[in-house]
Amino acid sequence: ASCEFGDSFVVQAIRPDVAFLHADVVDAHGNAWLTEPAGEHLAAAQAAQRTIVVAEEMLAPGRRLAQPATLAGLHVAAAVAVPGAAAPDGTPGRYRRDVSAYARYAEQSATAESFAGWLREQAVAR
Repeated sequence: ASCEFGDSFVVQAIRPDVAFLHADVVDAHGNAWLTEPAGEHLAAAQAAQRTIVVAEEMLAPGRRLAQPATLAGLHVAAAVAVPGAAAPDGTPGRYRRDVSAYARYAEQSATAESFAGWLREQAVAR
């Protein structure tokens, strides 16, 4: 496609089977409060066939979010509480980003062989 800004390559949008979104808090109805970074969470939820919210905290049935939901439960197929799920990244008000973990990853993924070792240690062994 061409426009006043130049040429571009246009592709058909895909429809993912599942979107996993990280939230700070989710209630029993799937209404979720997503913190920074704010971005494409609603578009991802609308595009996917199903959305699973992975939250730092799940409220007990009957309890409501303290603030308006940033993702309505009508977009959510399932929600789970997994405290620390965003690690080694951080989440505002919960825990800080582990910059040293990113540095270790960069070092250990420098070659295909060292990356395979990192993958066995960090992902497969867990």
